[in-house]
Amino acid sequence: MKKEQHKIAAKKHFSIAKEIDKDIISETDEDIKLALITVSAQNYFYAAINAVEYVFAGLKDPVHSNDHKSRTSNLYSNTQFFKNKEIYFDYKTINIETRRQVAYRAANGKKYKKLKQFAEKCMEELNEQI
Repeated sequence: MKKEQHKIAAKKHFSIAKEIDKDIISETDEDIKLALITVSAQNYFYAAINAVEYVFAGLKDPVHSNDHKSRTSNLYSNTQFFKNKEIYFDYKTINIETRRQVAYRAANGKKYKKLKQFAEKCMEELNEQI
């Protein structure tokens, strides 16, 4: 995807996740709440991914990640182009420990919060680089 497309995708995923967060807070049915958490988590994760890919697409020699493993490698190799150097380490943790548990099983509210915070950090990075 082109740089501008990553920006649009990141912002849209983030917007959707934030809207679903409002529904999660007001939802009383636990089954519905867990379903909403999985949808919101997936959108937060892909907001973060597109924000990271936005940075990659803006490099003098743009790089693209074909999967999570190549994205980890690309983050490691291009950390100097990120204002927030923690994104690489956070991505490794989120990708390995958190994403599957939250985005597919709605497990653990603390991990959901961690995923959301990672997305917020990546969106800040995107906004600083615009």
